[in-house]
Amino acid sequence: KIDKIIIGLSQWREYKEKAITEIGEKGKELINEEDNILIFGDSSTIFSILKTVAEEIRKTIRVYVMECRHRFGVTQEGENMAQKIWNMGYRVFLISDISFAHYCCGDEAIKINKIFIGCNIIHPEDKFVVNTIGSLAVAMVAKQSGIPLYVAGMRWKVFKKDRIKIIDEKRLLHLLLAE
Repeated sequence: KIDKIIIGLSQWREYKEKAITEIGEKGKELINEEDNILIFGDSSTIFSILKTVAEEIRKTIRVYVMECRHRFGVTQEGENMAQKIWNMGYRVFLISDISFAHYCCGDEAIKINKIFIGCNIIHPEDKFVVNTIGSLAVAMVAKQSGIPLYVAGMRWKVFKKDRIKIIDEKRLLHLLLAE
C-alpha cells in the first residue's frame, strides 16, 4: 500500500513539473523587451514563465514584486519571489502592497504594462479565480488602468461550481475576471 502511495506521489510530481514547464513555454510569449511587469505572490507558474524568457530580454525588463503581506503583516512570499527572479538576471523592485497602484497609474517611466498572478482555484463557468488576499485589489486596479492581468494556473485547479465548498468565506477571495 505504501509503495502505491509513493508511486502515486512520484507520478503527481512529474505531472506537476510538466504542467509548470508547459505554462512557462506558453506564457513567455506574453513578455516583451522593456516590459514593466507587476507580480503578486510567490507562484511556481509565474516563476516558470519568467524562467523561460531569454537572458538578453531579461535584462531589459523591470519586475515589480509586491510584498504580499498576509494577516498580521508577516510573510516572506514577495521577498522570496523577488530573490528568485533577481537571481535569474531581471531588474527587480520589491514594493509595498499599498504602493502598487502608484506603479500602475503613475509616471509613464515606471508604469506597469502587465500584471501576472497565480491562483488556487479556477472556475471557468462563472469566470472567477480564487487567490490570496490582495488579488482582488490588484485586479480592480488593473481593470481601471487598462493593464492586462494574466492569471496562470494548472489544469487541475479547474473546478465546477458544485465541487467548491467554501469553508471560511473571509479567507477565500473570488476574483472576477475582466471580460
